[in-house]
Amino acid sequence: MIIVTLAYLVTPSEVWLAPKNKKVGVGLLNGYGGQVKEHETIIQAALRETKEESRVEVSAKDLIHITTINIFRGDEHRFQCHIFLITRWGGEPQETEEMGIPEKFPRNKLPLARMLPGDSLWLPEVMIGRPIPQGGFVRYNKDMTRVIESHLPAAL
Repeated sequence: MIIVTLAYLVTPSEVWLAPKNKKVGVGLLNGYGGQVKEHETIIQAALRETKEESRVEVSAKDLIHITTINIFRGDEHRFQCHIFLITRWGGEPQETEEMGIPEKFPRNKLPLARMLPGDSLWLPEVMIGRPIPQGGFVRYNKDMTRVIESHLPAAL
Protein backbone atom coordinates (compact mmCIF):
# COMPACT_ATOMS: atom_id res chain seq x y z
CA MET A 1 0.00 0.00 0.00
CA ILE A 2 1.22 3.47 -0.94
CA ILE A 3 0.38 6.53 1.15
CA VAL A 4 -0.68 9.41 -1.11
CA THR A 5 -2.14 12.89 -0.87
CA LEU A 6 -4.80 14.57 -2.97
CA ALA A 7 -5.41 18.30 -2.61
CA TYR A 8 -8.06 20.52 -4.17
CA LEU A 9 -7.57 24.26 -4.67
CA VAL A 10 -10.93 25.77 -3.72
CA THR A 11 -12.64 29.11 -3.34
CA PRO A 12 -16.05 29.32 -1.66
CA SER A 13 -17.73 28.60 -5.03
CA GLU A 14 -15.12 27.00 -7.32
CA VAL A 15 -12.51 24.24 -7.52
CA TRP A 16 -9.49 23.97 -9.81
CA LEU A 17 -9.09 20.61 -11.56
CA ALA A 18 -6.60 19.49 -14.20
CA PRO A 19 -6.29 16.40 -16.41
CA LYS A 20 -3.65 13.91 -15.32
CA ASN A 21 -0.81 13.40 -17.80
CA LYS A 22 0.71 10.36 -16.05
CA LYS A 23 -0.06 7.34 -13.90
CA VAL A 24 -3.52 6.37 -12.59
CA GLY A 25 -6.35 8.24 -14.32
CA VAL A 26 -4.44 9.62 -17.32
CA GLY A 27 -6.62 12.13 -19.16
CA LEU A 28 -9.11 12.43 -16.30
CA LEU A 29 -9.59 15.53 -14.17
CA ASN A 30 -8.21 15.49 -10.65
CA GLY A 31 -6.81 17.54 -7.81
CA TYR A 32 -3.08 17.70 -7.07
CA GLY A 33 -1.16 15.05 -5.20
CA GLY A 34 0.98 11.99 -5.14
CA GLN A 35 3.09 9.67 -3.08
CA VAL A 36 4.42 10.53 0.37
CA LYS A 37 8.19 10.04 0.32
CA GLU A 38 9.97 8.15 3.09
CA HIS A 39 11.38 11.29 4.75
CA GLU A 40 8.14 13.33 4.54
CA THR A 41 5.08 13.90 6.63
CA ILE A 42 1.70 13.75 4.91
CA ILE A 43 1.47 17.56 5.16
CA GLN A 44 4.92 18.04 3.60
CA ALA A 45 3.99 15.70 0.76
CA ALA A 46 0.71 17.53 0.10
CA LEU A 47 2.54 20.87 -0.07
CA ARG A 48 5.34 19.50 -2.30
CA GLU A 49 3.03 17.65 -4.68
CA THR A 50 0.67 20.63 -5.03
CA LYS A 51 3.59 22.92 -5.88
CA GLU A 52 5.17 20.44 -8.31
CA GLU A 53 1.90 19.74 -10.12
CA SER A 54 0.32 23.21 -10.17
CA ARG A 55 3.19 25.67 -9.54
CA VAL A 56 1.23 27.45 -6.79
CA GLU A 57 2.69 28.26 -3.37
CA VAL A 58 0.80 26.86 -0.39
CA SER A 59 1.33 27.21 3.34
CA ALA A 60 0.61 24.37 5.76
CA LYS A 61 -1.88 26.61 7.61
CA ASP A 62 -4.02 26.73 4.46
CA LEU A 63 -4.31 22.92 4.16
CA ILE A 64 -7.49 21.39 5.56
CA HIS A 65 -7.34 17.60 5.99
CA ILE A 66 -10.81 16.36 5.05
CA THR A 67 -10.63 12.58 5.21
CA THR A 68 -8.64 9.48 4.35
CA ILE A 69 -10.01 7.01 1.82
CA ASN A 70 -8.51 3.60 1.10
CA ILE A 71 -8.34 2.73 -2.59
CA PHE A 72 -8.26 -0.88 -3.75
CA ARG A 73 -7.39 -2.19 -7.21
CA GLY A 74 -9.14 -5.54 -7.20
CA ASP A 75 -8.00 -7.25 -3.99
CA GLU A 76 -4.85 -5.12 -3.67
CA HIS A 77 -4.95 -2.30 -1.12
CA ARG A 78 -3.25 0.14 -3.50
CA PHE A 79 -3.49 3.59 -1.85
CA GLN A 80 -4.24 5.21 1.48
CA CYS A 81 -5.34 8.61 0.15
CA HIS A 82 -5.27 11.68 2.42
CA ILE A 83 -7.61 14.31 1.00
CA PHE A 84 -7.13 18.03 1.56
CA LEU A 85 -8.79 21.30 0.63
CA ILE A 86 -6.56 24.33 0.05
CA THR A 87 -8.33 27.62 0.62
CA ARG A 88 -5.47 30.07 -0.04
CA TRP A 89 -2.47 29.92 -2.32
CA GLY A 90 -0.07 32.15 -4.18
CA GLY A 91 -0.02 32.27 -7.97
CA GLU A 92 -2.24 30.85 -10.67
CA PRO A 93 -2.41 27.07 -11.28
CA GLN A 94 -0.39 26.12 -14.37
CA GLU A 95 0.08 23.16 -16.67
CA THR A 96 3.01 20.93 -15.65
CA GLU A 97 4.57 17.68 -16.78
CA GLU A 98 2.26 15.73 -14.42
CA MET A 99 -0.96 17.73 -14.97
CA GLY A 100 -2.59 19.34 -17.98
CA ILE A 101 -4.18 22.77 -18.31
CA PRO A 102 -6.09 23.60 -15.09
CA GLU A 103 -9.76 24.61 -15.28
CA LYS A 104 -12.15 26.12 -12.73
CA PHE A 105 -15.47 24.42 -12.03
CA PRO A 106 -18.37 25.26 -9.72
CA ARG A 107 -18.04 23.26 -6.51
CA ASN A 108 -21.72 22.30 -6.77
CA LYS A 109 -21.48 21.20 -10.43
CA LEU A 110 -18.45 18.95 -10.76
CA PRO A 111 -17.49 17.37 -14.12
CA LEU A 112 -17.81 13.84 -12.67
CA ALA A 113 -18.01 12.18 -16.10
CA ARG A 114 -14.45 13.43 -16.70
CA MET A 115 -13.10 12.08 -13.41
CA LEU A 116 -12.28 8.69 -11.88
CA PRO A 117 -15.56 6.84 -11.29
CA GLY A 118 -15.06 6.59 -7.52
CA ASP A 119 -14.77 10.37 -7.18
CA SER A 120 -18.52 10.68 -7.70
CA LEU A 121 -19.05 8.77 -4.43
CA TRP A 122 -17.28 11.23 -2.15
CA LEU A 123 -16.09 14.41 -3.91
CA PRO A 124 -19.51 16.11 -4.19
CA GLU A 125 -19.93 15.67 -0.42
CA VAL A 126 -16.53 17.19 0.25
CA MET A 127 -17.20 20.12 -2.08
CA ILE A 128 -20.43 21.08 -0.31
CA GLY A 129 -18.77 20.83 3.10
CA ARG A 130 -20.12 17.51 4.36
CA PRO A 131 -17.47 15.63 6.30
CA ILE A 132 -16.63 12.05 5.41
CA PRO A 133 -15.39 10.05 8.42
CA GLN A 134 -12.04 8.28 8.14
CA GLY A 135 -11.85 4.65 7.14
CA GLY A 136 -13.94 4.49 3.99
CA PHE A 137 -12.87 2.60 0.91
CA VAL A 138 -13.43 2.42 -2.81
CA ARG A 139 -12.64 -0.84 -4.63
CA TYR A 140 -12.00 -0.60 -8.38
CA ASN A 141 -11.64 -3.31 -10.97
CA LYS A 142 -8.03 -4.11 -11.97
CA ASP A 143 -7.75 -1.33 -14.58
CA MET A 144 -9.47 1.23 -12.28
CA THR A 145 -12.19 2.05 -14.80
CA ARG A 146 -15.13 0.85 -12.69
CA VAL A 147 -16.06 0.83 -9.00
CA ILE A 148 -17.01 -2.67 -7.88
CA GLU A 149 -17.58 -1.93 -4.18
CA SER A 150 -17.41 1.00 -1.78
CA HIS A 151 -18.10 1.94 1.78
CA LEU A 152 -17.95 5.55 2.90
CA PRO A 153 -19.17 5.98 6.48
CA ALA A 154 -21.90 8.58 6.94
CA ALA A 155 -21.06 11.72 8.88
CA LEU A 156 -22.11 11.56 12.50
